[in-house]
Amino acid sequence: MARPAFSRNPAPPESLPEGGGERADPVIRDTLAHLLEVEASARTLADEAQAEADRLVSEGEKRNRARYEERCAACAAELEDAYRRDFALISGEYQKQIDAYRAGLDDLHGDADAFNRAVERFLAAEN
Repeated sequence: MARPAFSRNPAPPESLPEGGGERADPVIRDTLAHLLEVEASARTLADEAQAEADRLVSEGEKRNRARYEERCAACAAELEDAYRRDFALISGEYQKQIDAYRAGLDDLHGDADAFNRAVERFLAAEN
C-alpha cells in the first residue's frame, strides 16, 4: 500500500470523516498511532538525555569543587610555610640589628668619662 503524501497543511482525506474515530481509514489511523508512539519515544529519550546531562553537570561541578578546594588548601599551606620561613628569617635579622644597636649604645656609655674630660677641657679653654 502506498504511503500517504504529507504536507504542512494537508487537506483532510475524504476517507476521514469529521471527528475521525473508528470510521477513519486504517492506514491513517495506524500512521497516526505510529507517530504518537514515535513522539512518546522521542519525549522519553529527551527526558532521559536531560536527566543524564543534569547528572553529568552535577558530577562535574562536585569534581571541580573538590579539585578547587584541594588546590586552595595546597596553596594556603605553601603560603603559610613561606610566611613562617620569612618571619623566622626576618625575626633573626631584626634581633641581630637590635643586639648590634644595643652594643653600640653600651660602647657610648662606657666612654662617658672621656667625654666629660673633653667637655671640661673645652670649657676651661673658653674661660
